[in-house]
Order: sequence, then C-alpha cells, then structure tokens
Amino acid sequence: IDAENDPMCDVHLCDEEEAGWVQRRLAERVLPDKRRSIKYLRRLESAPAQALLKVAPWPIVRGAVGALGRLESVLSLEMYPETKSTLDNPLLKSAVTRVMTKEECESVVLDTEAYAAEKGWTNNRHLSHATVDIPITDLPQAGRLFNDTIRPRLVKAIADGFGFEGDDIVPIDVFVVKYAAEGQRQLSVHRDGALMTFSLLLNDPGDFEGGGTYFEEDGRVYRPQQGVAVLHSGKRRHGGYPISSGTRYIMVGFCLCRSPLLCDELLAEE
Repeated sequence: IDAENDPMCDVHLCDEEEAGWVQRRLAERVLPDKRRSIKYLRRLESAPAQALLKVAPWPIVRGAVGALGRLESVLSLEMYPETKSTLDNPLLKSAVTRVMTKEECESVVLDTEAYAAEKGWTNNRHLSHATVDIPITDLPQAGRLFNDTIRPRLVKAIADGFGFEGDDIVPIDVFVVKYAAEGQRQLSVHRDGALMTFSLLLNDPGDFEGGGTYFEEDGRVYRPQQGVAVLHSGKRRHGGYPISSGTRYIMVGFCLCRSPLLCDELLAEE
C-alpha cells in the first residue's frame, strides 16, 4: 500500500501553475511550541524570509516549505523516541488501499444526499478547518454499512500499514464531506486532533477536476480512485486541494491510537 507506487492513487508534485495555492498557505502557518524547532521556524517566518519567498523560483519555495514541514513532522511524530531517523518512523509515510466497492460508494453518496435534502449539511462541527459534511452516525444506511463492513477494513489497513495492532485503533469521528465548485472548494493546510486520519473518495474522479489530499512537507497531492482511501497521520500538515469544477465526495475519519510504540507526548495530545 505504498501510495507513491500504486496505480490506485495518482501522486504528483505541485507544478508552477499550482504554486500560488501553496504559497498562500504559508500565511496560514501556526508556529508549534517546540523548543528544538522554534529558532528554525522563526527564521522562515521572518519578514525577510517571507519577502524572499515571494520572488524566489517555485522549486526554492517548495524546498523551503518541504524542509519546514518535515522538521515539524519529525519533532511531533517521534514514534520511537530513541530514534531520529525518518526511515524508522512509519507515521511520516502515507499509504493507500482499496476499501469500498463502486456500489458501496454510490450507496453512501445517495444516502448522504437524501439526508441532506431533508435536514441539510453541517458546516460548523469542527472548531477550526470546518467542512461541509454530515456525520456517518446520522446516516441510517451508510452508518450501518460503515460499522458492519467498512470500519473493520479501514482498521486493518491502518494497522497493517503503520505497525499497529487492530485493537489499537478507534475511529471516533467519521463523516462525509462535500466539495463543490460553487460551494466549499478546498480546506487549508492543518493538523488533525487525532493521530491517524483516512480520506476515502466516494465518487468517480471524472465527476470533478482538481481536488486531492495535499501534504505540505513534500508538496505532493494524492488523488485516489473511487473507493480508495489515503491513510496518514493526522499530525502531518495536510489540506484539501481545491477543485475547479464538479463535485467531490469523500469519507473522512479521525482515529485515536493506543500503542506501546507511541511516545508519551503523542498519547498526551490525544
């Protein structure tokens, strides 16, 4: 389930035309309160550095953002506290896996839209970085499908891909998100409250243009096929890349983890 070598997911670096969206995300950064990184973060956030980034070639901008993002990730995701190498930290990686069939995806979208037609979409459930969404627990058919079928598949995929046991992973907030060209088109770069996150595409990629899960540290956008989930640590800075046309439906889930592999700092954050 290596995301970058799997035909189930298109992974590419942002090109020159996409650079403007990434540069705008620089202004939204929040400095982490971490002793070992604060001096480096302040240097990049300083006025001279920001002025330089505005006129620097895109490869330099991408490199600067990537270096800072990886620094933040390394400091916040020390899965093995005695080890500093990112090669030994599976939480710095992304994975993809097919979780749902085309028919299952279509049934969830139909159930969601039927519910929304009667009771509407929510847009304020999360304190920051809110989405237009409906919790899976509010959807009668989709909720049963998730609990009986989809949840076990996702838990196993996360456990297999990141070195956990199945019992370590607990999905606590699962919801269907709607991105539309005439509505919410994107979600700015952020970190999630939970340690693990999944994002699963529910409709055909041909129904929209753009979109995908963007990871700031390496400038890559992940665009999976229908029914395929992108799995990653919610502590990696990521965002919903904007769509330019059509409608994109995804199922997103935040998962808590309890494992002896995790350092005390990560457990405290949850």
